[in-house]
Amino acid sequence: MDELESSTWKIRLVARRKLVLLLAFVIGLGLIAAVFLFNGKILAKTPLIAAISETWRDVFDLPQVKKPAAEISLEDLRKREVNLAEQTTDTGKTSPASGVSSPKVAVSSGASQLSNQDKTIMGNATKPESAEIVPKTEVPIEQVASDAHECDFNAGGEPRHTVLLNEIAWMGAKDRTTAEWMELRNNSGKDISLSGWRILSQDGKFSVRLSGENLFATAGFYLLERSSDDAVSGVVADEIYAGTLSNKGMWLKLLDANCLFIDEINASAGWGSFGGNNSTKQTLERNIYDFGWHISAAVGGTPKAQNSEFVAVPIPPPTQNSLPPPEASSGSVTAAQVLISEILYDAVGSDTGKEFVELYNPTQSDIDVSGWLLKKDGTSLASIGSKTEDQTIIKTGGFFLIGLNGYNGIPAADVVRSSSLPNTSATVTLYNAGGDIIDSLSYNNSVAEGEGYARQPDDSYIASPPSPRNSADN
Repeated sequence: MDELESSTWKIRLVARRKLVLLLAFVIGLGLIAAVFLFNGKILAKTPLIAAISETWRDVFDLPQVKKPAAEISLEDLRKREVNLAEQTTDTGKTSPASGVSSPKVAVSSGASQLSNQDKTIMGNATKPESAEIVPKTEVPIEQVASDAHECDFNAGGEPRHTVLLNEIAWMGAKDRTTAEWMELRNNSGKDISLSGWRILSQDGKFSVRLSGENLFATAGFYLLERSSDDAVSGVVADEIYAGTLSNKGMWLKLLDANCLFIDEINASAGWGSFGGNNSTKQTLERNIYDFGWHISAAVGGTPKAQNSEFVAVPIPPPTQNSLPPPEASSGSVTAAQVLISEILYDAVGSDTGKEFVELYNPTQSDIDVSGWLLKKDGTSLASIGSKTEDQTIIKTGGFFLIGLNGYNGIPAADVVRSSSLPNTSATVTLYNAGGDIIDSLSYNNSVAEGEGYARQPDDSYIASPPSPRNSADN
């Protein structure tokens, strides 16, 4: 009985061993099939099976599978890209010069935005077939400093005076004290845009930003009215602003779109030293040919028009015809048909482009001045009509402007010549085409720089800031 049991146990053991060998054989055949059918790519993910697969490929001399040093999920890359973009937006650097947050945002996809760690792991790994790399592109960031921060009122430097604060109705109008307005004048010699320009007060209580929708024409006027377009009756405003002009005085500055200092009026101690009248509602006007101020001669001012003339305090006039008329033998002095009405010979700073002699026709007829001569101490200054661009007609009650020393001021001269006037003394004489002396004026250096002589109704002259008029000003 014992022998039978022992024999049966041995038979079972042998059978089990054979079964194990059979299973191992079947598994081996399966691995061989996997190598050939799947090229080892799927099963090779298990280390043990990968080792067996490589052994069989060695036995059958098959090429080894090249695998990457590391694999990174495309989904992980996309998540990382979003995180990087959010961090860039939140931590954009601020320009120290302008105070503008100006991050440079890079836009890409796939593996184009990897951390340094990711790049190190990937090394020379084969790019995944589904991961298309899009070239990195920069999103343009608009760099307009003036649009993002306020200008510094205390910025230094000298005013450029390309545009002038030309007239200020700080007192309002007789019917409404709130009918305040300001006027700018284009002194740059070209059309410009006022978009982004500012008018600021020193105390920070007044701030106007100009839209400048249309170009500001050279020598033109730009009218700003408070609250609505009825502050100035009958004149259309270029800009409506909010804010109040204090009757106690203000320090105002005009700054351009880049916060550059253009012009100012420092009336912080009161408007009285500059001009304007709260009782009569006469405005504060800029002098026409210098940067001084005066009270307007017109109640309500001169909105979008040339300012009124500065009323000067009379001083002893120059001696008219006190010197012998130059070349008097060429003709006798006739009844004054045309008058020398104004002269400027010593302008502020350089005289180049600023000297002039203005003529006036007091008669009831237009006068043709072709062939007429203007001389200084016998030397020719201008022969009127000798150039094709010269104007030659002075209308009745009209003016005629002879620009000297390359005159390029406002208004345009009817005749422009390069000859100049001395700043010391001279006799200026006007001759008609027949050589007759029409009018003459002698002057000496008895006026301040920037002032000339203006003729008065009684034929005397007073020192006055220049206010030239041409043949179009009638």
